[in-house]
Amino acid sequence: MALIGENGYVAISNIERTLGLTPATGMVRVVEALSCALDLNKAYTPSAALSAGRGVRNSVITTTTREGSVPCESVPLSAIGTQLYAAFGEMTDIGTLSTGSVVNTTLDGAVLKGAATIKLTDDSKSANGKIYQIGTGRNAECVKQVGEAAAGVVTLEYQTRFAHADDEAVKEVEAPFTHYYYRTDEADLPSFTLDKNIGGKFGQRFKGCRVNTFSMTGNVDETINFDFALISTAFAKLIAEADKASKLVASGTATSTVAFELNDSAGGFLTQVTAPLSNYVVHNGDTGKISYISAVNSNTKLTLQNDIIKSGDNYSIYSADYMLTTTEYDALRSKLDSFTFQQGSITKDGSAFGCVPSFTFTLNNNLNAGKCLGSGDNLGRLTALRANVEFNFDLEYKDETEFEAYQDGDTAALILTFTHDSEIIPGEKYAMSLHIPKYKKTAAPAPIQEGILVSSITGQALYDSVCGYDVRMSLKDGVYTYPIE
Repeated sequence: MALIGENGYVAISNIERTLGLTPATGMVRVVEALSCALDLNKAYTPSAALSAGRGVRNSVITTTTREGSVPCESVPLSAIGTQLYAAFGEMTDIGTLSTGSVVNTTLDGAVLKGAATIKLTDDSKSANGKIYQIGTGRNAECVKQVGEAAAGVVTLEYQTRFAHADDEAVKEVEAPFTHYYYRTDEADLPSFTLDKNIGGKFGQRFKGCRVNTFSMTGNVDETINFDFALISTAFAKLIAEADKASKLVASGTATSTVAFELNDSAGGFLTQVTAPLSNYVVHNGDTGKISYISAVNSNTKLTLQNDIIKSGDNYSIYSADYMLTTTEYDALRSKLDSFTFQQGSITKDGSAFGCVPSFTFTLNNNLNAGKCLGSGDNLGRLTALRANVEFNFDLEYKDETEFEAYQDGDTAALILTFTHDSEIIPGEKYAMSLHIPKYKKTAAPAPIQEGILVSSITGQALYDSVCGYDVRMSLKDGVYTYPIE
C-alpha cells in the first residue's frame, strides 16, 4: 500500500460518460485519502518449454491488474459525492425551491437521457446560471442553464442523467441540495478516472474505475471513514509539471475540427506514435481541456476521445499527462473537516435505541473483471453481479429489559444520520444519512462484555417493496449535482 506523501494527492474526475473515457475537464475533486493501494500489477509466467538446462529460458506477462482500495475521510465538498454515485450506481438531486421571480414551468417536449438542451414551456423568467430541478422522485435531477434561452430552448452545463417525459415539472431551485444514492440493478456501474501522486516525480492515472466494494465505518472519538475498493480498466502515466517540456512531442495551431488536423505536414508526431494511443494526451492551450487519442486517421489527422480542438485552437501533445500543480490542487480541495462519530445518531423502526460505540456498513457490488481475446492489457468489460449489503454494530444496553426487547422481531428499519458542524447557508448544515428500510439479523445478538451489557449485531439488508430499495444513502451539501461528463 502506498502512503500519501507530503506532496502527494489522490484526485478524481466527474463520472465518465463512457467507461474508460476521461472527461475533458480532467480532475475536478480531491479525495481526502488516507492511503492509496490502487496500483498497476503485472504477473510474469516463466516459460515451460523444454530447454538444454534446468534454467528458465524466458518469462512473459500473462496477467495485468489495476485494483486496490482507497480509504478516505468523509469530508463534505470533497470527492465523496462522486464516489458514492459510483458505488451505488443511481443518484437523484433534490434542491430547495427558490422564491421570488422564479422559473416554475414544465418541459415542452420529451427529453432523452444525455440531452444537452431542454425546452421550457415558459422561458420568460429563465436566465444564465439558474438551476432547475426536473421531475420528482427517483428520476429527479438538477441542471444548470448556460447562456440565454432561445425560443424556450435552454443549453445545460452538463447533459441529463435521465430521460424525462413531455410536460414534466421544471422548478427553479437553490442550495442546499440533497443527493440520494440508490443501489442500482444495472450491471454497468458508473465509473470515474483517478489520478494518484504519492509525492514523487511521476504519478499514475487509472481510467474506468468502478467500485467493487464500499464500506463506511465509525468508532467513538474518530472520524467517519469510507473505503472504496476499485477496479480500473486502463492505465496511463502522469508526469510532474516541471517535466512537461521533455514529454512534449508536438504543438501548433489546429487547421480543422473533429478529425483534428495537426499543423504538422511532415507527420513528425505520427512517426513517434506507439500503441497504446492512451499514452498520449492532447491539451487545448486556449481552454485548458484535455483529451486522449482514439484513432490516427491519416498522416496529419487524429480523432480524439473528447472533441476539444476546434480549427484555430492552439494545441500541445504530450507522451504523458501532467499532475496537478499546487495551485490547481488547492483550488480543488475541500476546506471542510470530516464528519465525526459524535455528530451521528441512529434509530430502529423510528425510535432511538441503545448506545452504539462502533459500526460498519458494507456494499459489495461483486464486480466481474472480464478479459476478452484481443483486449490486451485493458479489461474488455467490468460487470456488476449480485450485490450484497451488510452491516455490523456494537450495541450497549441500559438494562436487561432493553436487551430482551431487542431480541424480539427478526426484521427492522435502520436510519444512521450525521449532521456536520459547518453550514451550507445560514441555518442549513451539511449532513449525510444511511437508510436500510428492512433487514434481517444474520447472527443472534449475545452479550460480549462483562459489567456493561454489550452485543454485536450483524445484519443483511433486504429489499423493501414499499420503499423500492434495500439501501439508500443521502448527502446534503451546496453542490447542485455530481455530473456525468
